[in-house]
Amino acid sequence: MLVIGILAAMALPTFLGHREKAADSAAKSNVGTAQTAMHAWATETGAFNARPKDLITVEPSLKGAQNLKTGRGTTTFWVQTTSSSGNVFRITLSGRGVVKRDCGQKAVGKKRGMGGCRSSPDGRGNYW
Repeated sequence: MLVIGILAAMALPTFLGHREKAADSAAKSNVGTAQTAMHAWATETGAFNARPKDLITVEPSLKGAQNLKTGRGTTTFWVQTTSSSGNVFRITLSGRGVVKRDCGQKAVGKKRGMGGCRSSPDGRGNYW
């Protein structure tokens, strides 16, 4: 019985880490889908001014996206979702056409380096 307890104690952190990464992958997929939906919305309306409910109308699969949020403009936008792990993932399109991917624990830019959010950016300034 003791051996089983020791093995379970060793395996549990690994299992939880994989579960967190899977939840983060789903959130990243949702925010990528939201980015595509925002572009589709702008093609129809001429501006990146979709609200979350508009994006769900464009792409019904976003109904399952946790805490879907948008920041809107004529030539810029950001979309973000939250993973069940607490990590927030955001994609931003600047007025210069540059796309950035940022993340953080409970808020973008906070406590990076957890789950699917890197602690330092890649060569393009993206954290995931």
